[in-house]
Amino acid sequence: MSTTKKNKHKHMGTHARPSIHIINKTDLIAPGELKKLKRLLPDCLFVSAKEKTGINNLKNKIKNTLGVSATLSNNVSLTTVRQQASLEGVFGYLKAGTRLLQNDGCSYELLSFELSSALDSLNSLLGITTPDKIINNIFKSFCVGK
Repeated sequence: MSTTKKNKHKHMGTHARPSIHIINKTDLIAPGELKKLKRLLPDCLFVSAKEKTGINNLKNKIKNTLGVSATLSNNVSLTTVRQQASLEGVFGYLKAGTRLLQNDGCSYELLSFELSSALDSLNSLLGITTPDKIINNIFKSFCVGK
């Protein structure tokens, strides 16, 4: 490797913004060459999407670089009022179902209704079902010329 290339690689980790350096398609690199590259570029991640190697290391590096902890990465961000309403609906129906179960002589029809409603709200949140009401709400939030 030339001196210029070595100097380039030597300074790869000195960016003002966080960066992740990745060597992709490692399945195309001869094993001996790959070992040399790993020694030469210890801060690089080596990934083969085809062979599915290095993917978990890449995910972890992204989380660490962004400062996302294991507990934070499981949190969900809701970006629209519709998503929040759907999730609140899921919780509301599940709470109602739980209250029904705590009562003696619970009506299975009522419980079934609450669980079905919770599932409908969850499907709405995930975009699995798109009833007319959801489509109308989506188009209401956009300015469409007439």
